Amino acid sequence: MDKKSNMKKAMYEMFGVGGDGSEAASTAPAQVKSASVEVKSAPGAEKKSVDHAPVKTPEARPAASFLAPGTVFEGSFRAKGDIEIAGELKGDVTSEGSVLLRSNLQSNITAGSVKLTGCTLIGDITANGPVTVSEDSKVTGNITAQSLLCAGEINGDIRISGNTQMDANARVSGSVVTGTISVAAGAVLNGSVEMKGTMEAKS
Repeated sequence: MDKKSNMKKAMYEMFGVGGDGSEAASTAPAQVKSASVEVKSAPGAEKKSVDHAPVKTPEARPAASFLAPGTVFEGSFRAKGDIEIAGELKGDVTSEGSVLLRSNLQSNITAGSVKLTGCTLIGDITANGPVTVSEDSKVTGNITAQSLLCAGEINGDIRISGNTQMDANARVSGSVVTGTISVAAGAVLNGSVEMKGTMEAKS
């Protein structure tokens, strides 16, 4: 064997090259090809974009107004929000919300709802919702409202589209036109009553 053959043999034994092609092919490490996998969505399962409705910012509720004890206000009092009156007011009151009256007042009140607590009102009340006259309150004037709960005293005509409820301590002097009426034992009603429904007497 000549030097050239010896060199080829040494190269083949060391690096796997230099011998004949068949031997190199038999000893060469196998090459593994990576397979790419394509995943397809099932028919009808295509991803759909979701339309989100725009987020609406809730409307801010009008701030409530408070007339503190010892405060004197002269003139018409108008507000979009609720009103609480514990001071002295000389003028009419108009509110789209509720009116809570805690002090004596000579005024006409127009509001969504009206509640009197421990006070006297000389003037008319007009409300889209309920009117409440507590046991220690008095109204001298006409009342027009959706409903009425009276535990105090009312001197004036009453026009109620819904129900009128008179508790045991209620005292009403004036004509009453109402959808229905509920009168507790002990209540006093001096005046005519016209009803759209039936009158219920509570024992």
